[in-house]
Amino acid sequence: MKQTSKMMKFESAVVSNFFDYLIRKRITQKNYAQDNNIDESTLSKWKNGSSSPTLDQVKQAAKYFDITVNDLVYTVQEKKKLEVFKDKSYDPIVAQQSVKIKQYGNFFKKPFKVFLCFF
Repeated sequence: MKQTSKMMKFESAVVSNFFDYLIRKRITQKNYAQDNNIDESTLSKWKNGSSSPTLDQVKQAAKYFDITVNDLVYTVQEKKKLEVFKDKSYDPIVAQQSVKIKQYGNFFKKPFKVFLCFF
C-alpha cells in the first residue's frame, strides 16, 4: 500500500522531532529504549525510515519528554504559524448562553399578495 506524501511528511516530522528531543534532553537511544520497554532496533528503524512510530508510541514519547504531542507532530515552520494562539492578546469569543433563533425562510418562499393604496 502506497503512503500519501502528506502521511510521509507527517511521519518524517515526528521522527525528526523525536530525535531532536533525544539530543536536547541528552538521552541516548539505548536509555530511551530501556526506559520505555521497547527494542532499541525499533528506534533504528524509525531513524532509517523502515518503520514509523505508532500513535501510542508518539504519545508515550511526548509524555517521556514532558512535551505535547503537537511538539512532536508539527515542523518548526508549522509551529510558527500556530504562534498566534499562544499570543495572550488573542481572546476568543465564547458564547455565554444558548439562544433560540427563529427562521423565517419558509415564510418568504411562498408568494404573497400585497395591496398598496395610494390616495
